[in-house]
Amino acid sequence: MNIKNLFLLFLGLTFLNATAFCQQKDKKFKVVIDAGHGGEDLGAISPHGRPEKEANLYLVKELEKVLRQKGFQVVLTRDRDVAVPLYDRPKVAHAVKADAFVSAGNSG
Repeated sequence: MNIKNLFLLFLGLTFLNATAFCQQKDKKFKVVIDAGHGGEDLGAISPHGRPEKEANLYLVKELEKVLRQKGFQVVLTRDRDVAVPLYDRPKVAHAVKADAFVSAGNSG
């Protein structure tokens, strides 16, 4: 199982009750997803020479597709290669009154 599938499995288990929440409240469960790094902040460099910021952005965009198909409302802290200051990332979740905030990273 690759890292993307593991992450999706983790989120699936994490949000298992979110579908019931959406149905009971007659509203969409709102999740903010943060793609770590970005802009000049490359993050870790893979053995293949790819910066972590690219993997993170790809991962959250794929996750966004899956969650939207499942009926979630999704907001990304960044949808392109830009720098978002660390302390501004959770502010996005507060501003949109998110039900959950998930930060995605691939280093380590």
